[in-house]
Amino acid sequence: MFRKIVIVALVPIVVATAFLQRASAQYDVESTLTRAQSLYYEARFKESVELLLPIDELLRQQPGHASENIRVKLQLALGYIGQNQTTQAKAVFQEVCALDAAYSLDSSQFAPKVLSLFNDAKAEQKKVRCDARCAEIDTYSKSANVQGLLRLAGEPAEGCTCEAAAGAAELLYMQGVEAYKREDFAQAVEKLRAALKFRPQHDLALQYAELAESKAKFVVEQKLLDWRKNFEAQEFPRAASLYRQMESVNFEGKTAALEQMRAEYRKAVSSRLESWNQGCSSGSSMSADTFHQQLKDLLPSETIAADLVAKFSPCEPEVTVPVVRSVAPAASIAAAAPTNTPAAPRCLEMQPQQAMARIKSQVSPNIPFDRMPAAPVSLHVKVRIDENGNVSVTNIAGGPLYLNEPMRAAVERWKFQPAVVQDQRRCVETELPVVLKR
Repeated sequence: MFRKIVIVALVPIVVATAFLQRASAQYDVESTLTRAQSLYYEARFKESVELLLPIDELLRQQPGHASENIRVKLQLALGYIGQNQTTQAKAVFQEVCALDAAYSLDSSQFAPKVLSLFNDAKAEQKKVRCDARCAEIDTYSKSANVQGLLRLAGEPAEGCTCEAAAGAAELLYMQGVEAYKREDFAQAVEKLRAALKFRPQHDLALQYAELAESKAKFVVEQKLLDWRKNFEAQEFPRAASLYRQMESVNFEGKTAALEQMRAEYRKAVSSRLESWNQGCSSGSSMSADTFHQQLKDLLPSETIAADLVAKFSPCEPEVTVPVVRSVAPAASIAAAAPTNTPAAPRCLEMQPQQAMARIKSQVSPNIPFDRMPAAPVSLHVKVRIDENGNVSVTNIAGGPLYLNEPMRAAVERWKFQPAVVQDQRRCVETELPVVLKR
């Protein structure tokens, strides 16, 4: 028994689905509209309406077809008017206005009777919307639902006048002032501007809104200055934190500040990539992993310079070109046998004390006095000294990250006495101990 009941209950759903599928295949909006218009001009109003009703029903169930829906409803309303069924016509016109509140009829294309009925329907539909909006404002005001009021403030009011709007404005004004006092200027601006949407003549809300906007602008400028100071001092973790703070605030003007920050980050990445490529050419680059980690430490978000970082590639290893010996001319088949040239001697491993004793000239790092560590900081600078005594830094460890870049730039300007073994100059790999203090 239960199985039979279930099957019977499903029949209407299956039939309805099949009907919609057939209707979707059977009815074409354009051709149906053209046919309905022809019937209308032939004064066959009833037939025109009957032809349009299935299409109208189908479009009700297919959101996203507002334009076609409106055209069908307009023709349907004209068919009703042709039969003197003004109540039905006005109801259809109201549906048109619900789809597009700003929709209007061209007075040069429609009869005064049609225009009058449409305008009445539009006014009634507007009243329905205003009544619903006012009811929401009243409910949100009485329940102190600030988020609901903020949402309504962001929607077009369409000239609706509500008694509850004064209470909503006062609630938002009080909340905005509280936010201003605790220096949450983003919240203050949002709530005070929303209060003015409900009551434009609220002078105190206007004054506080202007003050909050001024404060917000100052905060953006201050954060940008703080970021630039840390960025230029190469305190990248602190700079990244300030960048993320700027992203999270909801202040006007932050977009321009963020664009400035991103431009500086991209410029820094480009500069480092250029240095990397030059190092590859001279054979003095640090390890690829170290360099890539430095880029990650620099950027607060990899998306800022993802296209630039994608161009990074490790240095290609040097390739030994084999020497090909010629075989005797009498040989019937030309053959070449590669002979490897002797491998270049590896760099010497040298103790730090020995390396430091060979220094010819030193350059101090360019670090502002107030950024120098108050207590001594020991850095371990791994370097490669080439056959001519020039230096390339491969890694720096032991101190704050912001010291690494000026230290690298300084050490790479140091000069050493070349190492000589059996009358042959050799490159050297070593670790230089460096102590920084004021």
